[in-house]
Amino acid sequence: MVRSRFSRVEENKTKKRLFIVIVLTILIVILVFAVGIPLLVRVSALLGSINAQGQPLVSNDTTAPYAPILSPINDTTNNAKLTIEGFAEPETTLTLMVNGDKAKETLLGKEGTFTIEDVVLQSGKNSITAVATDKAGNASAESNTLVVNYKTKGPQLEVLEPADGQSFDKDHQEITVKGTTDKDAQVWINDRFVSVTDEGTFEHKLKLSDGENVLKIVAKDSAGNEKVLEKTVTYNP
Repeated sequence: MVRSRFSRVEENKTKKRLFIVIVLTILIVILVFAVGIPLLVRVSALLGSINAQGQPLVSNDTTAPYAPILSPINDTTNNAKLTIEGFAEPETTLTLMVNGDKAKETLLGKEGTFTIEDVVLQSGKNSITAVATDKAGNASAESNTLVVNYKTKGPQLEVLEPADGQSFDKDHQEITVKGTTDKDAQVWINDRFVSVTDEGTFEHKLKLSDGENVLKIVAKDSAGNEKVLEKTVTYNP
């Protein structure tokens, strides 16, 4: 009798424990369906949205863009800033460098062409190159190199003959103007072009007018810098 009562007590305890386990299991299942599945759906939708925008989750792209091409420019200038044009692989990031230092960076469109303004030059020689980097981080080889000499000082100019203030008589109405300048400079005397030798010398004959004559000698280098001298001579026939 005692054992039978004890058995019933144990049986009731077992049933209670089983009931609790069943209830907890049902609650866990409900929680998973209520929270877990919607969360998985949201994550899946987000990943699908990213993929639809053309952004791969994992990129296996290891091919570098082709090297950019820079359009030719004058090799000498007296402007402190330049505009650089060219083209590279579309939709890449173009980095422009001057003497090895990053000067400008821009994102290219679908055409791949670019115009970069206000590229600051250093005094003297400037080597300009560019590199294109794609979305996967692959960098191209360097572009062709543009070399630009930035000069602000005009060419040297010296007039050897005639002397300033010199007078000429009737037997010397035609005189010769002689001088020296940089060998790559161009010279004008009273707006007439005068050739310069490989040694940087020049001379030009001109006929004087009666009285005072002003000689204007201009030397200009390839950067556009000028040096101007004036001499005044007198012709007394």
